[in-house]
Amino acid sequence: MNDEAGFIAKLKGDSERTELEIAVVCAWFLAECRGVPQPLSEIVNFIESSGLRHNVNRTRLKVRMGECRDVSAPSGRPVAVQPRRAKLLRDEFGEFLVTPRPVVTEHIVPSTLLPGSSSLIQRLVLQTNTTYQFECYDATATLMRRLMECMLIVAFNKKGARAEITKDGAYISLEQIIAKASATSSFHLPRGSQRQMQAVKELGDKGAHSTSYSVMKQDIDHIQIDFRSLISAINGV
Repeated sequence: MNDEAGFIAKLKGDSERTELEIAVVCAWFLAECRGVPQPLSEIVNFIESSGLRHNVNRTRLKVRMGECRDVSAPSGRPVAVQPRRAKLLRDEFGEFLVTPRPVVTEHIVPSTLLPGSSSLIQRLVLQTNTTYQFECYDATATLMRRLMECMLIVAFNKKGARAEITKDGAYISLEQIIAKASATSSFHLPRGSQRQMQAVKELGDKGAHSTSYSVMKQDIDHIQIDFRSLISAINGV
């Protein structure tokens, strides 16, 4: 069983945490223990029943959670802790979980390279680094391809150029998006970006679809530096 008593005792011992910070920590712990993010009402019930805080002002906390960049807390939906904060909390409180998640080294894409990115992008970065660390290179290549595609779509949308990469309301293929990204006047990527994007796409296609080849570590390492540079460039448009 998870060591709930130990977790509560450690949290109680830190008197400097605000009510909001306690709520974020508890949101993470309950999601880890129960397998899914919990609604704010359940998080507050846990805080009060464990004696971490008494008579929590739920309305005020709901507003503060909605403004907090460490969580995603849409009205009426469960509270999801952002991956970067979850990683820090896992390092701090992971000892109280039955099977704490492994510490992932950011081999492929450092999360600091993409400040302020969406929770989807952060999850893709985490998964990309995780699969590389555990030698699941087909998965790494596939996730690198998906991360690049998502970030290209975000770049076009951010520049108000969504129409360039959609047809009949749906996004065009990645092959076509790469061509559009190389020719668009909405933003400019560094010289050589089209070659780098094509290399990522081709390796990702092999990882996802090839019936005769399995991606190897050296395949990832060969494009790793260019990939990191490319992702940084797309994020900066």
